[in-house]
Amino acid sequence: MHLITHTNQRTFKRKSLNIFLDERLWISNVQNKYEDAEYIVAEPYGLGNQKVEKDYLLKKQLTKTIFPILYKTLNEFHHTDHDSRFWKIIVGHWLDKYLSVMINRVGAIEQCLSGYLVTSTTMLSYDKRVMVKSDLSSFISACDDELWNHYLYQYIINNLNVDIDKQIIFGHQNKAKISRPPARKRKIIYFIFKNIFYILNIFSRKDDGLIINSYMSKLYEAKFCLALGQVPLFRRTKEYQVTKDANYEARNKLSNKIIVDKKNSIEYLSHKLLFHLLPICYLEGFTQMNQTVGGLPWPKSPKFIFTSNSFHSDEIFKLWTANKTKNGSKYYVGQHGNNYGTSKFLNPSIEEDTSDVFLTWGWSNNKKEVPTFVFKLLGKKYKHNPKGGVLLIQEIMYQKDTTWDGAAHFSKYINNLSVFVKGLNEPIRNALTVRLHNYSRTYDLSEKRWNDFNNKVKIDLGERPISKAYKESRLIIHAYDSTGILETLSQNIPTLALLNYSSYGTTGIEHVQDSAKPYYNLLIDAGIIHLSAESLYSKLNNIYNNIDYWWNQNSVQDAKNKFCNNYARASKKPIKDLNLIFRQNKHI
Repeated sequence: MHLITHTNQRTFKRKSLNIFLDERLWISNVQNKYEDAEYIVAEPYGLGNQKVEKDYLLKKQLTKTIFPILYKTLNEFHHTDHDSRFWKIIVGHWLDKYLSVMINRVGAIEQCLSGYLVTSTTMLSYDKRVMVKSDLSSFISACDDELWNHYLYQYIINNLNVDIDKQIIFGHQNKAKISRPPARKRKIIYFIFKNIFYILNIFSRKDDGLIINSYMSKLYEAKFCLALGQVPLFRRTKEYQVTKDANYEARNKLSNKIIVDKKNSIEYLSHKLLFHLLPICYLEGFTQMNQTVGGLPWPKSPKFIFTSNSFHSDEIFKLWTANKTKNGSKYYVGQHGNNYGTSKFLNPSIEEDTSDVFLTWGWSNNKKEVPTFVFKLLGKKYKHNPKGGVLLIQEIMYQKDTTWDGAAHFSKYINNLSVFVKGLNEPIRNALTVRLHNYSRTYDLSEKRWNDFNNKVKIDLGERPISKAYKESRLIIHAYDSTGILETLSQNIPTLALLNYSSYGTTGIEHVQDSAKPYYNLLIDAGIIHLSAESLYSKLNNIYNNIDYWWNQNSVQDAKNKFCNNYARASKKPIKDLNLIFRQNKHI
């Protein structure tokens, strides 16, 4: 067999059976229609409840050994003496993604080579400039880039003790990657607000708390600022672009300092590639980024910092925050969406671990976790139409930055949804609208998949506000464990959910941690959550003509209310509640 890790037609081998390493490559090949080559797709890596959990535990173990090496080396390189928390705020999320990618790529190669009689592969000539990215965002984008992955697979194969024929071809061109289009900027509105808040900044104090991307509406964010006794300033991170190039000689030296046994391939390769794939902003561009941070018009000595979003990939915010927390500022992080407090694969998250106070949407497992409410619903009231249709909200295919094969898992997920739709009574099927993620058309071909299954199914491409789709629907069905479930339950909109294929590569509610399972079981017993397509379509066929009657039954409402009180809490006086929390923690 001939191994395919890139869909460039020159990497195919005629008169031989070609084996695609993963389903995402096969999807790309279907688009290119290289029909004259015989091929199969390798078994997907990393799927199944036990395997997902095993790889999660492996990632945790690798983190324990690699993170100390990473942050100590960065201190040495930059001639600094920052503690582990400082560096975890800055590089923690990148390291988590990096290790997920390494587990998947090494695992996929080893599984394929051991499970199939692979005798050859064709490699495009290596270009090291493709591999090093500027920051976390560009690294995540690279995880979906075919050429970047091809080079990573190439490095792995060359460093494994495998006896296969390797042919190198030159003169290729980089194939355009499948990417998610950037959001359109409202330049005029931004210009107006920029000048207004430049003037307001004059009235701010050096010890004012910094609130940025709180997940609250601007109105409620302003109210909260006033309650704290400070001028409302809607902060934005300064534009930052890495202008430094990768120093490959320095990276090689850093890599060569790491001594690790070659017997464990994933451990060995994760250590050896660490500084070859580390984004430039953490190494060569770190001094430049520090200079940008120093020029921010933000409080010099903030009493506290509060965000629900910027903690992940906002490099300027993360470095500024790391500096300020080291000098005594308290760091508040608000819950960003679902799965916090429920998923055993997000326990704890980097942002929970590095914050001083983590503001949840209702749950708490320790003193750091403070129950509040769903920030993003403040001032919003979603409505549904008791005489409307049925809205099925579908997940997008995961990016290729997980330990498991997201494309293969997604195909099973879509096939399962088609079973659900097929089992509906015809009047319900005619009333059904499937809402896709607004990137699905180009990213995971969902529209084409649905049209191939049943071209009469109505498709919402996700380009309009979801509130409008809610208004047209008598019932909302969430086809994954999403933030949307928390939103519609909290707003008391009739809701069903299908959770037999989770976002973590598992099935059923195996992704749910033990402390949360009793609450999920409440919704299962009430007929809200379903663990099979058959169970879901049977329920909908049964209640469709009188959904409100079912929804308002005491048993259903009681289960919904108990779940929401722990994971999707609402507040009648949100600003007062938040103000009290900050005062009790003595950070204002």
